[in-house]
Amino acid sequence: MLPDTKYRDHFVAIDVPPGADMSPLSTLLQREVDEAGAFWEWADAMPFSTTRS
Repeated sequence: MLPDTKYRDHFVAIDVPPGADMSPLSTLLQREVDEAGAFWEWADAMPFSTTRS
């Protein structure tokens, strides 16, 4: 969990098709980090679920 609780439960999942060019997305996310203090990380692929586990 992030140290600052104001970020709790503020998540975005981006579904990227296999073989897609990731450079535009990486550029966008890096700009958000640099300009807005966003935090992002890659995660393993997992099936969509409407509940938390």
